[in-house]
Amino acid sequence: MQLTIEAIPVRQLLEDRSVQLLLEEYQMESKCSSVPDHNPNLATYESIEKMGMLDILVAKRNGNIVGFASVVTHELPKYSSIATTVEAIFVSKSERKYGAGLKLMKEIESIAIDRGSDSLFLSAPPDGSLDKVAIPMFGMTKTQIIYSKSLHE
Repeated sequence: MQLTIEAIPVRQLLEDRSVQLLLEEYQMESKCSSVPDHNPNLATYESIEKMGMLDILVAKRNGNIVGFASVVTHELPKYSSIATTVEAIFVSKSERKYGAGLKLMKEIESIAIDRGSDSLFLSAPPDGSLDKVAIPMFGMTKTQIIYSKSLHE
């Protein structure tokens, strides 16, 4: 039962047929009512990746992808500071007991430090498993609340 974390190109994640069920599970669990259903724009992701601002990580157990993270490192102009934002992190519900989420977060923190980030940001659905269980394990604190509104009702 070997668990590994690997960096891969975004195209590899989005076009891997074996990952489609995992992406569907992610969409169901992370749905935000004010935005459309997930429809990843590969060209935009690849553009961000080419700028060196995007990292895609996958968690593999016994060679199968069981989780992933999308991480963007960027400048916060109003602070003249570099930050890393976890755009997405997800581990299949059936695989969470094996520590893949914690391993992904440790790798994300390592990337943030290597990129010179001063801070690490992560959002989570309110009262979801990430918010209730994982955030305290990662040593993070709630600092802001994000509000959203659909403009196309």
